[in-house]
Amino acid sequence: LLVKEDSEAIMDLAQAARIFKESYNLKALGICYNNIANIQYKNNQYHESAQNFRKSIKKIQVLIDNIQ
Repeated sequence: LLVKEDSEAIMDLAQAARIFKESYNLKALGICYNNIANIQYKNNQYHESAQNFRKSIKKIQVLIDNIQ
């Protein structure tokens, strides 16, 4: 079970992710997913953490592909 501070942080990051997704800010969106994943990992939520790390990697990969 998440500590209240962690659950609040995840809710704040999820809200920020929605905003960044709407504005197509992939860098900020990837960072949000990465930070969510770090909190989940710290709280032994490995499956959820892995899902969010994957989301983060996908967003950053799009940015890398657009640079090349």
